[in-house]
Amino acid sequence: LVIEKVKEMRGDSTAAGRTLALDVHSGFRTPIHNVGVKRSARDSRHQYGDAADVTIDANFDGRFTGADTRLVALAVEAVEQDHPELKGGMGVYTSRRYNTPYVHIDARGKRARWQG
Repeated sequence: LVIEKVKEMRGDSTAAGRTLALDVHSGFRTPIHNVGVKRSARDSRHQYGDAADVTIDANFDGRFTGADTRLVALAVEAVEQDHPELKGGMGVYTSRRYNTPYVHIDARGKRARWQG
């Protein structure tokens, strides 16, 4: 739904019929693996299989940038507004300590927001 919402938000012919580049940095993690992930929460939603860290080339410029991350975050907010049953966590990671900016999205059942 987030990818479709990004395309809808673009609202121009640029998005029509195009496939967005998507990179999933992290999906499911076992608890043992999660312990070794830097700065990971002990109760990370990745361990429950309902979280993903993603980058999406939302503006079709061939790069994953902070501008893309902002568009994805807006799309997540719009999806949750349209589908309250999908509310969950969203972390936006745009710090220079990350090689590629990304968005953490999870379906924890309650709204949570943070910057990384």
